[in-house]
Amino acid sequence: MKSKDYYKILQIDRTADSQEIKKAFRKLAKIHHPDKNPGDENASNVFKSIIEAYEILKDPIKRKAYDKDGKGIDKDFIYYRTKEKRRSNNSYTESNSTHQRYYYSQSSRNTIRSGMKKLHIIGLIIVAISIVGIVLFSQDYTTYETFKTATEKQGKDIKVVGNLVLNKPIDYNPAKDANLFTFYMKDKDNEIRKVIFKGAQPQDFRRSEQLVLTGKMQGDEFYTSNILMKCPSKYVDNEIKEVKEASAMPVKK
Repeated sequence: MKSKDYYKILQIDRTADSQEIKKAFRKLAKIHHPDKNPGDENASNVFKSIIEAYEILKDPIKRKAYDKDGKGIDKDFIYYRTKEKRRSNNSYTESNSTHQRYYYSQSSRNTIRSGMKKLHIIGLIIVAISIVGIVLFSQDYTTYETFKTATEKQGKDIKVVGNLVLNKPIDYNPAKDANLFTFYMKDKDNEIRKVIFKGAQPQDFRRSEQLVLTGKMQGDEFYTSNILMKCPSKYVDNEIKEVKEASAMPVKK
């Protein structure tokens, strides 16, 4: 058994972490440093003990060996040892101790790996969804119609891409009609038209950066049955975008 209690020398608990050990060492070393206590042999001896204690406790391997030698065995080791002692009433051999340390080490590593795998899977799903959205919106504008061509094709379903006009009315009054939502959109030719959507206002609609409407022109108004929105991502600012979709359907009152 060790003749010195290094934890007592550094004035710390046996559960102290590396930062607490370092902090205690610096504090005590400053107080008992020979330069601050010239000619004081006792202070010099205390300073040497402080350095000795720090050299052991700062090193995880040396500290583990020191603790195992009788100055404070870790809680997991004590639990496992007591359980085995009750079961067999026999003392531990060195091989059993080695196996127990390996068991706890492997268990911790497996838990960490399992958590890492789950995080990776979630991350991959988010990236995959975002990539799909980017591909959908990275198509050239020429693959979409404009309000002008929609007017020429009255009554025919087409897709129009554009941006929400925030300085014009965006109306949705569920108390009056839960299945009527109107707003204004500017297409790629900068033409602005009123849009009618027979459904509820989509969530985060005002945050949308780009819209793709599927519908038809009726007079001067565009009736859309489907709204595809590109919104800023909640996960990665200014990089990956979320794509949200809303289809017209009756809202139960």
